[in-house]
Amino acid sequence: MQLPTSFLAAAVMLGFTSMTDAVCSGNVYAIGTPQVLSTGNTQWNIYDTSCNVYQSYQQSSAVSVCDSAAFYCTFGTTLIDQYDDPKSGWAYNCSADATSETCGTDTIIDCCFPFWGQIPNANPEES
Repeated sequence: MQLPTSFLAAAVMLGFTSMTDAVCSGNVYAIGTPQVLSTGNTQWNIYDTSCNVYQSYQQSSAVSVCDSAAFYCTFGTTLIDQYDDPKSGWAYNCSADATSETCGTDTIIDCCFPFWGQIPNANPEES
């Protein structure tokens, strides 16, 4: 039995889609590129490694990312090196994603993993 060409094309595209929608292998979260909103705020989407939005964090664009309640930066830079998850209370080390991964059209800038000795609750809403 020969499968229709459109079915094969769809199967191939689904396979590629799932390959491109997994980011930051070995980490817990991925931080997307900051988006400046018309409200005067900047928004960062925090994704799980399957590109599901875990949280959208917003703050005034007048405030540096390094002065936020959720992100800490490498001293003397504006590079995020820590994410403090306000939903769970867990802290995560972050490093730049050098592989140019994306979640949809959002380019991932950082990959984050828990500090040693912390085991994050798989479902922080139940904490």
